[in-house]
Amino acid sequence: MNVLDKLGEWIESTTMHQQIQAFDISGLVHNPYFIIPFVIFLLYSLWKKNWISLFLAAVFGGIWYILSTPYMGGFVNGMEIDQTKILPLFFGGAVIVGIIVIILFGRSE
Repeated sequence: MNVLDKLGEWIESTTMHQQIQAFDISGLVHNPYFIIPFVIFLLYSLWKKNWISLFLAAVFGGIWYILSTPYMGGFVNGMEIDQTKILPLFFGGAVIVGIIVIILFGRSE
């Protein structure tokens, strides 16, 4: 049994797919225990002019939004991944990771 099979079995045993489908985004946005600290973080980052933190928050928010689109739901057909749909995701992810690496580890002069 190779590592990918073990990883697939582990993901199935955690019922991660059902948990993601059952996630209630509107409940999170209306939850004061999430939204108040998040707004405080954004305001503090604006006050300190910490553009990197704001950019990373926007990137992670964008990734979260993209993952909730119907396009992402069509990746897996049965037990197989549709490779024609996943290639744009890989290229977009590579660009985003490259930008994050440049921002975090690049020299600013």
